[in-house]
This record gives sequence, structure tokens and C-alpha cells, in this order.
Amino acid sequence: MVSRRSERNTNKPTLLYEQDNSEDATLTEDDTPTELHEGSRSSKRRRVVRNPATPSTESKNAVQREPQTGRPDRGHVKGRRGHLKQMTEMPLDTLHEIFRDLEPIDLLHLSWASKSLHAIVMEKSARYIWEGAFERLYTLNKPPPRCPEDLNLAQYTRFIFKKQCMVCGIANGHWTSWNMRLRVCWKCLTSSDRFMRYDDHVVRYKTYLLSIRARGTYFCFKADYLEVSGLSGGRTPYGSFSTRKDARTRGGKAYEEWTRNCSDVRAEVLTRRRLERKTAILNNLAEIGWKESEIEEVTNGNVLDNLESCTRVKKLTGGEWKELQPRIVRHLQVLKDARMKVKRKKRWEAFCAQFLLWAKDQTIEPFWKPRAVDLAILEPFRSIIFTPSLGDGDFPLDKIDYVAREWMRSRDDFVLSVLPQDIQVTLRKESKHNANTTLMQPLAFLQFRGLCGLKTITHVCGTRYSLQQSDRLDKEIHEVEQDLCDLKCPARPWVWDSRSVEFSTKGSEVAKEVVKLLGLDECTATLSQLEQCKKKFKCLRCTDTDFVLEDWHKMVEHELSGHPGDQTDTPISTRWSEMASEAQVSIGYL
Repeated sequence: MVSRRSERNTNKPTLLYEQDNSEDATLTEDDTPTELHEGSRSSKRRRVVRNPATPSTESKNAVQREPQTGRPDRGHVKGRRGHLKQMTEMPLDTLHEIFRDLEPIDLLHLSWASKSLHAIVMEKSARYIWEGAFERLYTLNKPPPRCPEDLNLAQYTRFIFKKQCMVCGIANGHWTSWNMRLRVCWKCLTSSDRFMRYDDHVVRYKTYLLSIRARGTYFCFKADYLEVSGLSGGRTPYGSFSTRKDARTRGGKAYEEWTRNCSDVRAEVLTRRRLERKTAILNNLAEIGWKESEIEEVTNGNVLDNLESCTRVKKLTGGEWKELQPRIVRHLQVLKDARMKVKRKKRWEAFCAQFLLWAKDQTIEPFWKPRAVDLAILEPFRSIIFTPSLGDGDFPLDKIDYVAREWMRSRDDFVLSVLPQDIQVTLRKESKHNANTTLMQPLAFLQFRGLCGLKTITHVCGTRYSLQQSDRLDKEIHEVEQDLCDLKCPARPWVWDSRSVEFSTKGSEVAKEVVKLLGLDECTATLSQLEQCKKKFKCLRCTDTDFVLEDWHKMVEHELSGHPGDQTDTPISTRWSEMASEAQVSIGYL
């Protein structure tokens, strides 16, 4: 028996207006209060007829509802369809015209949006919309295979386009089987009771079973296996399974080819989106001073490819960039510092190799020449080595020679600055008249008072006697010294500091006497000439007859400290006696 409400819903006329937004807001006079749950309404409403009302009939059809205070029925909640409710109230032909431009996956999503839209999209009158959508797909260069006869177009759309698992509904239904018409996730394959792995027992019936391959393993429906394995032998019982598998397998190769093409197209789309995102990030970095060429250098050619946030396919937004900017800049700065450290090390090694080639051709005494670290803190080498982003990294020998000569002139000025004025004038005149060189020579009579006794110019210049920081040293060189420590440089650059160097007038006078005793000119004799002298002398004032000295500087120190109370007005030849060498002694015995 059909109720009156069902008959009214079948012949439901169009409402002229609505009193509220609920789904069933109007009632006729045939509705009696007994049809409602007593006490379930919280307010009174006026019943409105569905046909145009006249003044005479309006009051007749208006019925006051009784106040209802009971709990409403939760089984059906009215008026919660959002904006889609207005869409279903559009004329059907208008909706069909709109839906004809949609893709199959869009129609499927639309059918899932609400029950009303599901009824519109899935009714028989809308079949031509689905067919038209698929016909447009079939006209593509690489179309999908035709819909199998055992599936309708909506089911086929879900199978080939929707990536969700058809068993549990999660979003990563990656594994597909054409003959099963199935898309499933790995968890369902391995843990669900619907599937079972191929083993020695299942393989016997693989000809009759629908299968899916995932991670090198084949699975089948457990129900199919139990049914096939329970049949008796013979060809006839298995015929239906064999026929079903043959029918399901048709179109499988076309489906696999289409899925491979979809994967390639998807990969191209993702690559393009990642490139667009990376380009947007690079443009933003260029605005804050990071050029693409600099980024490519510090990342070894992989421009931001190792950052997950830069390889996403999502379009870059302003808010996201505000969050990413500090992280990316910090990452690039770390890479730049590491890159510059490696580059500094390589340039330092290249400079040291070129410096050794230059030093090998020099005839100057080793202690009188600059070291590699001395030239490294001078321009242009300082910028090239310690600021690798500047300069070309070349160290020509002529440039090294020029900077070394300038360094030695600065060294001469420093040495002259600690000498008495009369000696300065004399040495400057001699250097001007000397045509061979304009550089100062390491003279033997230059004696200095140090922390541990009398020192020669060798100790001051050669062994870097003064290692204190000088006020003349600029801040940039202080920063370079830290870089030298990072490079594990064995020596520090010599700083021109005279605070711990004091010229010894008394020592200089004694040194001149000793040089004269050795037969050399006391004003021009160099340290190298005295080192070549192998004469031995004995102090006549010492009681120890075995006390013999062959080092000239020890003789100077002995004069100053060995006999401090003796008068030195007498010639030095009366205070020292030359000892015969072993060769002379052997000749005397002959």
C-alpha cells in the first residue's frame, strides 16, 4: 500500500516560495498533527500550500503547529547541503549543459558531493554525458582503453583515474590489476583476508586465477582460489574460470601502455611545477643579493636541488616564502662558508707552490728572504687567497717577485728605524751608491739587546724574534691570521714591531772589533761571510786553557759578559790568541 506522502512526493509541484531553508518546509492541510512526534518542535510555523493561494484559501490552508519540546530525530538533518543545494534547484537541462564540459573524474567527484547530485549525474538520462566525456578522451593521441563490458562508466572512471585504494579507501592505492579491475594498497594486499600470495599450491591454478603483481610478488583473490582448488579435476569444471580470465585479460596491454604514458606525462608536469617553484625561489633570492651564478657555485651545480622545500610541486606563495627565506639563506651561507674554506685552501697551496719556485731562484740568504705567509697578507694576494670570490686565482712569478721586493724594502725601513741616526745615514748612503742592489745587507755589526741576551739581525728578521701584534697592523690582517690558523699555517706573518727590539751600541762596537780580528771589514762584513770563517780563538784572560771559541758571536758575548770588569781600551788582538787549525798542526809535525 502506498502512503499519501509517497503519492505527493511523486507529483510534487514547484514551490512558489519557501518559508525557510529546510528541505521539507511546506505542508498541506492533509497533514495532521498526529503524523509528527508530539512535542518535537520548538517553534510554531505556518503551513503553506504548494499552489497559488487566494485570500479565501490562504487562511483555510494555514495551520498552526503545536509547540514541540521533544528531542528531534537525528536520522535525517535538514538543510545541510551548503551551496550545492542551490545547484540542484537549477533546471535539469541547464545542469546537463554544464556537466557536458566536465571530465569523467569531475563527474565522479560531483556524484559523490551529495545525494541530490548523485541522483542527477547517475540517472539514465545523464548517460550521454558520461559517454561524451569518454569520447573526448578517446580522441587523444594516447587514449585509455575502452571501458570493459563488465564495468559501467562510473566504475571504470574510479578504477583508472582515482588513486584511492578500492578496499580501504586510503590515498595510496598504487598497485593495479586490469584483469581484477582493482586498485589496491600494499597493506591490504598483505594483511587483508581477501587476498593471498602465490605459493606452490596457488601456482598450480594460476591459469584460472585473476592476479595482481606488486613488488615482485603475485596475489590472487582468496575466494577464487578456494573455489578453484575445491573443484574436481577435468577440463569442464575450470572452463568458466578460464573463460573469465581470458575475457578480463583483453585490453590489458593497452592499459599498461596507457598507464606508462600517464606516468610520463605526470612526471613532466611535476618537473615543470618544480622548475616553476625553483625559479620563483631564485627570483626572490636575487632580490636579496644571492645571484643564481653564486648559488650554482656554492652548491656545486645543484641549484637548491638538495632542499626538500625547493623541490616540491606546490606553487610558492608569499606567506610560504616568508617562512622559507631564513632557512634557505642560512643553508646557503653554510654552503658558501664551506666552499670558501675549500677554495682558500686550494689557493693557498697554489700560492705556496709558486712561492717555492720563486725562492728557489733567489741568491739571498734564507733568513733575509720573506716567507710565503709574509706575502700572503699583502695585496693583491690577500684578496685572491682569502677572498676567493674576488680575483682569478693566478700567482705569476713576476708578481710574486715585485711584492717580495716591496716587502724587503719595508723590512729595511723597519730595521733602520731601530738604529741610531748616524748609522741610518751611513747605511742609506751606501745603499744608494751600490749599483747591484738597493736592499739592505744583513751586516754583522748590527747587534740588538733581546730578552735572552745579545741578538743579531738574524734573530730579529730570520727567526721572527718579535711576534707581538703591532699597532700598525690593520684589522683585515688580524682576520686573515684566523684564516691562516684554519689553513694550519706553520708560521705567522712578521709584524713590524720594535717594542721588544733595542739596538745595542756596546755590542755593536765589540762586534766590529771581532770582525776586524777575523780579517774582515767591520762595516761591510755580512753574517754569511762570518759563518764561512773557521778560525778558532782562545781568550788570554781566562785561566782555563781548554776554553777555545770558534764562533764569532760567542766571542762578542764573552767580551760583554765573561770579563765585565776588564778594561777594553787595549786592542782586541792582545786579549785573544788565534789557535792553529788541525791542518796547520799536521804540517808542523811534518
